[in-house]
Amino acid sequence: FEGARVVWQRSAPNAPLPGPPYPHCDVEGIFAFFLAALREAAQSHVIDTVTVTTHGATAALIDADGLALPVMDYEFDGVDTIEPLYATDRPPFAETFSPPLPVGLNLGRQLRWQEEHHPDAFARARHLLMYPQYFVWRLTGIAANEVTSLGKDGQKERPDTRTAE
Repeated sequence: FEGARVVWQRSAPNAPLPGPPYPHCDVEGIFAFFLAALREAAQSHVIDTVTVTTHGATAALIDADGLALPVMDYEFDGVDTIEPLYATDRPPFAETFSPPLPVGLNLGRQLRWQEEHHPDAFARARHLLMYPQYFVWRLTGIAANEVTSLGKDGQKERPDTRTAE
């Protein structure tokens, strides 16, 4: 926007936690930073709207008590071990327009790895929230995804080919 300018900002380095159970986002540290920054900004600015944005390829599995599993660091190279199983789940490029990417940059690969390695916790999950909506849920208690975070227009549904047990 012409004439747009930054009136206030704070930043912090991204510092994933090494685990266990696998490298994951420090969501507690990030959320504490976010709340402190909001409090600080509110001292000099009127805040009437908050919009949360984050990097992609990251999601949170939520159960009745909060996170069912830690939010995986998408640079975790251990997810590559799931490739033979994930390859059978993954829709073709012509359907998703998403190429196979390394490590956890395909969110589906992360989710398939979590499902395979932590089946009980994965099964407890009631919500899958994209990373920005996870923080919105933390702020509001509302578990909802915003369609542009999902990366697909939703007009062509792909049936789930796996069977539930």
